Amino acid sequence: MSIQTMERAFFDQTNALRFKKGLVPYQDDRHLSSIARQYAQVLMRHGFIDHTSPEDNSTPGERALQGSYKFQEIRENLGQVRTLTQPVTIIMKGLIKSPGHYRNLVSDCSHCGMGVAKQGLDVIVVQLFSKPIEMLTSGGHKRDLLGKLHIVRSSHRLPPFQVISLPYLDELAVRLAGFPEGQRLSEEQMNSCLDGIGNCLSANITQSHDIHFGYSVGSTPSFKHFHDLILNRQGRAIALGLAQDQNTGQIATVTAVFTAA
Repeated sequence: MSIQTMERAFFDQTNALRFKKGLVPYQDDRHLSSIARQYAQVLMRHGFIDHTSPEDNSTPGERALQGSYKFQEIRENLGQVRTLTQPVTIIMKGLIKSPGHYRNLVSDCSHCGMGVAKQGLDVIVVQLFSKPIEMLTSGGHKRDLLGKLHIVRSSHRLPPFQVISLPYLDELAVRLAGFPEGQRLSEEQMNSCLDGIGNCLSANITQSHDIHFGYSVGSTPSFKHFHDLILNRQGRAIALGLAQDQNTGQIATVTAVFTAA
């Protein structure tokens, strides 16, 4: 049985279990599978399984982030068997009998990825389950929002903002998209965000501009929390961060507006 066939069998048996329990099936996440497969290969090289990597002491969450995978929650199951006769069924039976592993198989996560490594008679599987957070920059949402912003400024006879790229704001949006409804950043956290923005910019920008930071979390991208600043005649530049929680659909919009000091 090939590695690809085993990975598919693990996925199918997991969703068959969820179907029996009346649960929504997991979505097959290729990105997550790639991360799981790489870790399965690491474990095979070292000959044992552990949630902490024997090579760099990374955790499941740290390995996902190293693989540029954005998530609100992530869980991991590990399984190992020394036989090529029905290895998937044998491992799955063991995972189902284990309360902790079983909870992951029937969790409220939405996506999963299966990674298998095989060497001789040895088979290792890494199962990852997640609530991913989708970055919206590639889907044109950021471009659309900036377009609306420029229309608003133009209607008030104001020049368009210079757009600054700040990946730091997208990272902030990822964290905020998973916030419970109504939760807000504290003043200390807001100041920390401002410091983080300043650390990403050149001294020339920070010395000649005042930075105004804000965010909103809702069903659509929004800059309503910065409406006054958007129409500020001293406004010179803007940076946006967007992310969506795929589990709830919430979209976090993070904005930094730069005004002349």
